[in-house]
Amino acid sequence: MSQNSVNNNLNNEFDTEINQNMVALQQRRKQASSKEDQKKTMRSLNTAFIAEHRDSQEYLQKELEAVMASPAYQCLLDAVQRLSIEKGIDENEASRELVKTFKKLDTLWNKLLIQKSLSSF
Repeated sequence: MSQNSVNNNLNNEFDTEINQNMVALQQRRKQASSKEDQKKTMRSLNTAFIAEHRDSQEYLQKELEAVMASPAYQCLLDAVQRLSIEKGIDENEASRELVKTFKKLDTLWNKLLIQKSLSSF
């Protein structure tokens, strides 16, 4: 038997095996697409999302506590009290004004930086 003949036989066997694997994979996909299997898969995925969210909640709680214990946060509290006294408003209103100001600054800076980065293209 010639080398070409051997190579052709090996290629044919390889192609046959690939085709059989593809057919088997397609059959498994069809079976997995049944509604009950989809519901089971959905429950599994949703459980994973919830578990991940729960983990991130614990992390966020620790981060929040760390920020609230920082000197910078104490300065914000001082700023709220000062604004309240200077404007003659209660601390809740002063807090809202301060937060709105920070949010507005953050939004404007983000927009400005995005515009600058887009104009550089």
